[in-house]
Amino acid sequence: MAILVEPLLGEKIDLLRALKMIIVHDLVEAEVGDLPYHDGVKNSILAEEKGEEEANEIERIKQMVSEIDDDLAEEVYSLWMK
Repeated sequence: MAILVEPLLGEKIDLLRALKMIIVHDLVEAEVGDLPYHDGVKNSILAEEKGEEEANEIERIKQMVSEIDDDLAEEVYSLWMK
């Protein structure tokens, strides 16, 4: 989607960085699961679950980066935190 939308944007973006962010985000969600943002906004119970899920995502990304080279780990964690 990022590749398709990029030419339509009013300003230049770092497409490689955007793609890396998408991959890291999806990798963590594949491990932990995802609760769409709009569901949490509509329902306070789901909002609480979303908070718990985000805490699980943080723990999982920390585990994932602990298993790889320090420079790559720093980049992956930084991309995910954006």
